Amino acid sequence: MIDLVLASLFFPLSHFLISSTPLRAILVNLLGERRYSLGYSLLAVAALVWLIFAYRHAPAWPFWDATKWLGLALSPVIVVSGILAVAGLTTPNPVIVRSEALFNQPDIVRGILRVTRNAFFWGAVLFSIAHVIILGDAAALLTFGSVSFLGKTCHCGGRSARER
Repeated sequence: MIDLVLASLFFPLSHFLISSTPLRAILVNLLGERRYSLGYSLLAVAALVWLIFAYRHAPAWPFWDATKWLGLALSPVIVVSGILAVAGLTTPNPVIVRSEALFNQPDIVRGILRVTRNAFFWGAVLFSIAHVIILGDAAALLTFGSVSFLGKTCHCGGRSARER
């Protein structure tokens, strides 16, 4: 379980402490934008892989026993989360890193961008919260809580692109 605690802390902290601090500018100056982005992407993937492996090997330690109807009741939330994630990945978005040039395109804020600035992360948050409720154990709370915290804190808060 210690491995899962460390992975669930490292996953959001690796994002916050690198991309949201002056360390990012230092690394970009040292490595260049392209190498920094590649290294940061590899670190993000490694953090997610570590989180998944730690979750798979952690004991469940149940907090509550969710009934089967609860999983059925939350199925629409999981479907909507998948739709949001796909929309977020397939919609050109000027607030995504290295996509700022999209702001120069007329009427770029359309579709899902009129609702939220990053639908992918809203999908990840909804998916994660639903799974914490359905699974009801410590490992799920740490794993999906980490994903949800990152998605909500970094990308779901604030104003939509339409409001900017």
